[in-house]
Amino acid sequence: MQTGLSVHTLRYDEQIGFIRGVQRDENGYRLYSESDIAWFQIMKDYRESGMTI
Repeated sequence: MQTGLSVHTLRYDEQIGFIRGVQRDENGYRLYSESDIAWFQIMKDYRESGMTI
């Protein structure tokens, strides 16, 4: 994935509401938008800098 985050982290962020309205394809796979991916990158940068989320 383009974010460099684990599947667990992506699902956790969705579960706690950091990302909402994730579309799914006909097989149930998540389809992240460009803005979703940008948001994940911001959150990754925060985590890597030691900031709490």
